[in-house]
Amino acid sequence: MDLWSIPLLIFGLGAAFLTLVALLLGRRGVAPVVAHGLGAGGVGASLTWAGVAWWSGIAPAFWAPCLVLVGLYALLFLAPSHSGVACLRRLKAYADAPAVRTIAILVCCSAACAINLALILANEAPSLGIEDIVEHAADIPQLEAVADVAAYTDRGTPISLRTNADPAAGLNEAHLKQQNEILARDGLRDQVIHVPSGWQNCNCHGFVFADGRYWITSADLDLILKENQYRQANSAQPGDVAVYRDADGKVTHSGVVRYVSADSGTILVESKWGAMGRFIHPHNAHCYHADDCSFYRSPRHGHTLHGIPFDGRVTVPEPESTPRYAAPSPPVALAPL
Repeated sequence: MDLWSIPLLIFGLGAAFLTLVALLLGRRGVAPVVAHGLGAGGVGASLTWAGVAWWSGIAPAFWAPCLVLVGLYALLFLAPSHSGVACLRRLKAYADAPAVRTIAILVCCSAACAINLALILANEAPSLGIEDIVEHAADIPQLEAVADVAAYTDRGTPISLRTNADPAAGLNEAHLKQQNEILARDGLRDQVIHVPSGWQNCNCHGFVFADGRYWITSADLDLILKENQYRQANSAQPGDVAVYRDADGKVTHSGVVRYVSADSGTILVESKWGAMGRFIHPHNAHCYHADDCSFYRSPRHGHTLHGIPFDGRVTVPEPESTPRYAAPSPPVALAPL
């Protein structure tokens, strides 16, 4: 089920429930009592679910519609009732007192300021950073430079490779917990697919350009794109490289386009999320927040850099009709283009 079809389903069920309550209230006998019981139960269940879901980090699409339905119930059924009218009259009588108005203004303004401050701090708080997980997780060793493999672009420029000194580290229990926290924090649990065997000794750029076997820094990506003849594409197609940039234009993430829907426009990207696992996700559903995604295409076959040893497995599929790029003899310095 698509994420955005969930609110429609909840609103549909809620409309049916409110219609049932309205019909019962229009009858005589015990029907109105049953209607009030159903209404109270529905409001209690909705508020409880919304609170628990919000606290657990579940996407708002699953609980925000419940709050809207509670508001509609209060507006349509509670406010017009005799008890509702009586409560409104009492509130009006209290509100006529200057002291009560002053206290109400102070409380409301203080609450609004507190909520606004909390939202600002939440947005500015350090994230559980995908790339930074390597630094914050004490049990993941520092990355080391690779000395026995020389990777380079089509024009012969060397590209530094790094590796985790403990390739068997993988996604242990602590890392999986961090991964789940990030997915919950960004409301991504129901939008992405975690590839169960997706952990590799690489980051996102290494997954794309180093056969999923090494780590490549974001600082080298523009050089790779330039010297391997990548050009930005107006529209995505399977096999393109998806590149994410922050507000300053710096590369933060990359992946490979796997699927493009001609009907809905959905673009699915496969990428390695830092030290975490590998995911298949919509191009605009990721934990790199406001970063912009653009697509790059090259006439070369495959994305793997020269010099990366081939061990019989292909992480990023290449056209079947074209052989894998073979590593040439040691790079020869070429004149600048």
